[in-house]
Amino acid sequence: YDLARRGKEVEMKPRPVEILEFKIINDDITSLSFYVSCSKGTYIRSLVYDFGKMLDSGAYLSALRRTFIGDFIVDDALSVDEATAYIDTACQNSNH
Repeated sequence: YDLARRGKEVEMKPRPVEILEFKIINDDITSLSFYVSCSKGTYIRSLVYDFGKMLDSGAYLSALRRTFIGDFIVDDALSVDEATAYIDTACQNSNH
């Protein structure tokens, strides 16, 4: 992406990826929301680009949210306030 932003021509070489699950969550005339579970090395922006190319209409990614990677799951994550409180408590306890 860095080269493309600088106006350099970038050749995207095909690579094997595995789409484990794909679900359309919401679609209307102007946008599509989907969930995808995929193998390491899958570029979702490239997947969206390929969809647009196959539909002969173009497509772009307006939002991307990673919900898990490896053993880390976003549902288990702390909010900023929770993380701050945790750090504050740990710092207070270490001063004893």
